[in-house]
Amino acid sequence: MFALVAGAGTVGSYVAGSLLAEGHEVGLIEKQPHILSTLPPQLSPIAIEGDATEPSVLERAGVRRADLVLAATGRDEDNLVVCFLAKLEYRVARTVARVNHPNNTWMYGKDVGVDVAISQAHIMSHLIQAEIEVGQLIPLLALQEGEVALVEETIAATSAVVGRSIGMLNLPAGAVPVALVRGTRVLVPTPEVLVQAGDRLVALAPAEQEQAVGAALR
Repeated sequence: MFALVAGAGTVGSYVAGSLLAEGHEVGLIEKQPHILSTLPPQLSPIAIEGDATEPSVLERAGVRRADLVLAATGRDEDNLVVCFLAKLEYRVARTVARVNHPNNTWMYGKDVGVDVAISQAHIMSHLIQAEIEVGQLIPLLALQEGEVALVEETIAATSAVVGRSIGMLNLPAGAVPVALVRGTRVLVPTPEVLVQAGDRLVALAPAEQEQAVGAALR
């Protein structure tokens, strides 16, 4: 898969690095030189300087052959333009957009080229509300008409995954770990993090894979 990421800030660079580590081909676009100059060594070769809202920059980055475009800039209007161009002009199969301001969530729809919109504020809100549901597999957040769900599974002491690293979990195709809640701490589920009994793993997955995620972790 070739994924094109617009925005090399904290979110964009983390996702780009994760995709690279999983063996995917990645392109990265950033218009601020000072951000480009601070990228880790593995990301510098794949990054180009430019404004991702400009078609010429998207084409230079390879949008015509992209399988997925992630708009992860810090400006909602830029993310909308990137997805609009990617989906409606270049016919990219999948577009994902970061929602910076939760009040703007309503703007992110398929009519403007956004397949999946992810609001960090809404995710945190649902995580807090889900505290009363410990021990159950719960749909926390349905994204874009239920196509993608944010789901949680509490790891029982008897689970075979206890002691395994995140990278060794046999999750269903399309399921991506996004957070590991351990007590009062929320950890980034990097591949080397070991799963402990009582952890709550939060993952993005196709809606039809919710039950399969639970089965894989139990």
